[in-house]
Amino acid sequence: MRGSAEPVSLLELGCARGASRIALDVAREVRAHEPVVLVDGLSRPLLSRRRPKPGDPEVAARADETGPGLRVGVGSVAPGTAWTDLPYLGTRAVLVVRAGHAGTAWLHTVARQLADQHVAVIGVVLIDPDPRDRTDGTLWDGPRTARRDRGTPPPVRQTGQDRPRAERLPTPAGRVPDSEQEAR
Repeated sequence: MRGSAEPVSLLELGCARGASRIALDVAREVRAHEPVVLVDGLSRPLLSRRRPKPGDPEVAARADETGPGLRVGVGSVAPGTAWTDLPYLGTRAVLVVRAGHAGTAWLHTVARQLADQHVAVIGVVLIDPDPRDRTDGTLWDGPRTARRDRGTPPPVRQTGQDRPRAERLPTPAGRVPDSEQEAR
């Protein structure tokens, strides 16, 4: 994040307080090196209503209220989210997801919506993970699998014309009865 003028957002799914705490910690760390502004885009503003401590970064309720410096937004990708507002929080996002809060279908919806809004997911933070979970945690494999661009043609697939195919031997077709009487 340091040295980048591109805004970053933390988008929560089931853990608004956790995402707010992470955003505040990140902003405090970045503030030591460059100016930073937090944008509280949550439906229940947690950051803009808290009392700032000495040395805390500036907090704005909307992205257009920010001054100079790196913008770190906090928003939500829960059902009912206004997807078109998310790019204003940041064009790069870290998802902060509470384990077990959303199913696979919703996570894929989030991936597609963010890809449609040209918001790149640069990381995922899992809150309260299940220690028994042995999966690798892959939600999706980059924007290529999530994007639904209708303006660009799909990638051309290799048909394998250059590769020799195994020859198939003809097989006799099964006998089909001609009438009901023949079927008995």
